[in-house]
Amino acid sequence: MKKYKLILFSFIMLVTGCVQPTRKQVVKITLHVNNMHDIKMAGIRGDGKPLSWNEDLVMKEIIKDSLYQASFTTNTGFRFFEMKFTINGEFELNDKPNRHIRFSDQDTTFYQALLNEENDQHSKAESNNENNSGPVAILDLPFANLLSLKY
Repeated sequence: MKKYKLILFSFIMLVTGCVQPTRKQVVKITLHVNNMHDIKMAGIRGDGKPLSWNEDLVMKEIIKDSLYQASFTTNTGFRFFEMKFTINGEFELNDKPNRHIRFSDQDTTFYQALLNEENDQHSKAESNNENNSGPVAILDLPFANLLSLKY
């Protein structure tokens, strides 16, 4: 009997000891598109709810055929998520790795990207401007001044 209690106790410790605490994270994404026309829909596919690899999270058109934004909230125990953009249902970065987006230490992650550019290794956290709070994840691209856009 003592052996079974020890096994049960060990199992409970193993199961509950490995669970990461979750936290609410708001993600605001801006996509800049160059040299494309007749875009009917820009979207995001990825891992972790509300994202899915099977269905687009539709992005809002800010400037036709040029600038798109999306926001979502997730409860996560992870420090990052992976995603790709889609244009008219077609994936960007074919045969290339997914975008690896690291969550901010604050409650909101801001991310800007240029379609089909795999510069995520150059992502960095920067101080936020006066309109937002917390670090901002951006790419080292010339359109970084888009941070002044209101979400």
